[in-house]
Amino acid sequence: MPGSLPPRPHSAVFAYVEPVRRWEHEVSVKHLMTREEDAFSVGTSMIRIGEVLQAHAVFGEFAELPRFFEEDDLETANDLLESLYDYCDARGIWLC
Repeated sequence: MPGSLPPRPHSAVFAYVEPVRRWEHEVSVKHLMTREEDAFSVGTSMIRIGEVLQAHAVFGEFAELPRFFEEDDLETANDLLESLYDYCDARGIWLC
């Protein structure tokens, strides 16, 4: 019939798809992050996050960890969190 689609083949060919990377570790810190911008709130949040990270052996090589205990500047804290996410992505650590 003109304009009709060609018949479908009886077997399907599937393209290879890379498997989704599995996270090797999960660490819960997002509940410790603050929306406040004052030095006290930022400093408290960073200390609490640092304490959680310190309790996990997978952060033993995270060079920025000591700075989490002394930082209360919002911009610098955000930079530290960015370096934390980079570290985690490279090692299969899921921050939740």
